[in-house]
Amino acid sequence: MSKAKSLLNLLEANDRIWLRIGDQGDYEDFEDLQDLAEYLHNYSDVTKVGSWVDGGLGFTAEGYTGHNYISLFWGDNDAQPTRGLTAQEKKTFEKLVRSK
Repeated sequence: MSKAKSLLNLLEANDRIWLRIGDQGDYEDFEDLQDLAEYLHNYSDVTKVGSWVDGGLGFTAEGYTGHNYISLFWGDNDAQPTRGLTAQEKKTFEKLVRSK
């Protein structure tokens, strides 16, 4: 394995999923999509993803549109994005959110 690939794997292993509800919210971090969906169920009225925005780094939902969308991405310990969710992660997340 190349040094670059090893470094990428190490960086991804340290990434967490970050969520910020609207542009006034604080960033919260999660280890997996299930925990994140449970948080949304407990602390918001979000039950459906509208559309993915900002290159896949967030989504719209009822009450969260325009620049007031919900940020959701993989990031480092300082909540700096490293990547958006994959197509499969988005599909899984959408299903978890609908199960509210």
